[in-house]
Amino acid sequence: MTTEQTSTPYEARLLREIEDVTARIRSLEDERQALRRLLAEAKARDRIVRSVKRKNSLNRAVVETVIQEALAKSQPLRSAELRKRVSLASNRINDATFRSYLHRMKEKGLIINHNGQRGIWALPR
Repeated sequence: MTTEQTSTPYEARLLREIEDVTARIRSLEDERQALRRLLAEAKARDRIVRSVKRKNSLNRAVVETVIQEALAKSQPLRSAELRKRVSLASNRINDATFRSYLHRMKEKGLIINHNGQRGIWALPR
């Protein structure tokens, strides 16, 4: 016989309450992690905002940062995948503008065509 089989109703209720508290703690820890991620993203966005000299350059700076972060996490990436990630951060950008951002980033040396392949991007080494 295990201790759970011989436990009294009072002990069983206490065990259930402990399990409930443990589940709530897990949930709160998940919420804390989510808030920490949001805070880190807010700090990153704040750095972008402070670095931009012209108000109308803010969206470009955000898009460039998203592209560089995406490539830093997993490269190489196709233009379509980068476009999906950018659309999460800035849904007001059209395709032509997105392509021009890629072209300008390539001209600045911030990104390169992976193995010379068109439409596949990577960070320079």
